[in-house]
Amino acid sequence: MKPEDVRITEPAILLVLNRTYRQGMSGEELYEITRGNWRIKPERWPAQPRYAIGIAQMIVVSVFEIESWTEDKSGRVSFIGKPAPELEHYLGKSVRLQKGGKKSEVLRINLLAITSDPNPENR
Repeated sequence: MKPEDVRITEPAILLVLNRTYRQGMSGEELYEITRGNWRIKPERWPAQPRYAIGIAQMIVVSVFEIESWTEDKSGRVSFIGKPAPELEHYLGKSVRLQKGGKKSEVLRINLLAITSDPNPENR
């Protein structure tokens, strides 16, 4: 059965977890791969997302509320957050209609709907 398509309406970032996600992961494992080490610059965004939504193969697999961001010595960032039960209705749904244009590891939505290319030279 094909997953239902949804459009996320909250200020959020979609984080692509295709390389790290596997079925049956614990909540803690999902948190760790979703918060990740991303090559992004949240301080340059026009607004800050309230939520981080992990997707694998365009299906929502995790939802977290972002409390803050941390940066490591290499310049990669991770968020610190907590589960977002108010967004659990998105779990298992397809966000394929939200994805646009070129492939990216992060899609900001409701923050001007601009994608962030994982290649820093293209930002």
